[in-house]
Amino acid sequence: MGVYEKIVKYCIIINEKAINIWSDKMEILNETLINSKVFELLSIILKDHYEKRENFKPIISYEEFKETIISFVKVTMRILLENSDFYNDKYDCIIKKMPLGRRGTFESNNNLITINEDVIERLYLGKIEEMTTIFHELGHFKVKYELKSGIINIDLIRVAKETAILNDIDDFFEKNEKLKNPQSDDEYYCTNYAVFSEEKIVEMNAIRLLIKFLELADIHISLEEMQRLQSVFEKNEKQYQNFLRDFRHNIDFNDNWLDFEQAFDFLVKNNPSWLMIPQLTIEYYQDENGNVKKRTEEELKEILKVELEPSRKQCIEDLLNMYSKKKLSKDDFSTNYKMDKGFYVGINNYTNFRKNK
Repeated sequence: MGVYEKIVKYCIIINEKAINIWSDKMEILNETLINSKVFELLSIILKDHYEKRENFKPIISYEEFKETIISFVKVTMRILLENSDFYNDKYDCIIKKMPLGRRGTFESNNNLITINEDVIERLYLGKIEEMTTIFHELGHFKVKYELKSGIINIDLIRVAKETAILNDIDDFFEKNEKLKNPQSDDEYYCTNYAVFSEEKIVEMNAIRLLIKFLELADIHISLEEMQRLQSVFEKNEKQYQNFLRDFRHNIDFNDNWLDFEQAFDFLVKNNPSWLMIPQLTIEYYQDENGNVKKRTEEELKEILKVELEPSRKQCIEDLLNMYSKKKLSKDDFSTNYKMDKGFYVGINNYTNFRKNK
């Protein structure tokens, strides 16, 4: 086996081991999409443009290429929804110039995927790695509907927890506008972007999907390009293990850094309605007095002995194994966010702060 083949095999293995979020029912590169006309067309175009990138002669106009990309995204979204309870939901995709160097966005409230035209221009010229942006934004769309469909696994549990924290912060500042940082609409998300659970999950999977797409389209990228993909994946995998979050810019928890799991454990006690989220029911429950409780490691082990449903059983095993991989590090944050603050203090101050407001 050559070096190139070893790296391809390695990338496929680490992707399949590292993330569990992608269920068979909602796989992005599913059989229906692979057999579609738009997939076949896009594969032909990208293969030709990649192989001729040094002496570029397009087989399709740029405007036609943009329409093909939009069609590919929308067909993918339609297929993901067509066998679900949400098949009537609207969705769309646009391509436009975006500010601040953004590569793409997914607007959850209206299911709009926007791709920066700079990305599409580079992809048109044969820079095949830009497909990760498209797969990344489709990943956000997919995660939204996996959460809504009640699919449970270790990654979706993390997404549900961190999304709940984010929404709690947003709700608080909507009620206390004068306390909000005027320079940011979403301080928690922006500050913690490099380690935000959902971002890491969809980025790792975008790389896995690109590798699968390359195989299906019979596109052989260079060794250097494959090594670059491997490096990006490993960086995201490392960041995914970092549970530390910066709460200083959100007033919460006395402006300290905190393990987001510990932050969630505190917040959920004051938000029992969160237990309506299916992904949280394995770890949390309400006692006879209505108080939110978190199951201990010993309790989870006892449940594991009698659990028969395969996905829940796997999820409990993953929860029990998660803590051996967890890290708390400021290294993944930009220099501006590395001010020396205590880690696990300030929860009582946070409680009093909210009561006083």
